[in-house]
Amino acid sequence: MATDPRWVARVLAEFDASPPRTGDAHLDLIATAIFLEDVFAISVRDEEITAELMGSPTAVGDFVRTRLGLG
Repeated sequence: MATDPRWVARVLAEFDASPPRTGDAHLDLIATAIFLEDVFAISVRDEEITAELMGSPTAVGDFVRTRLGLG
């Protein structure tokens, strides 16, 4: 599946601009993982739901681009 990098960047920017979901850091990481699975059709393993991989916009972007083969 070819994915447009501009679309990916736009979706991630919109997600980043949205307010925190729960205020609980762990639950927000889980919500991020679910969002990524739903929107980008990628699988996120339980051990990947960490602040290191999903705790910042840069980390989320890197994770998604890697999974989609964009970077």
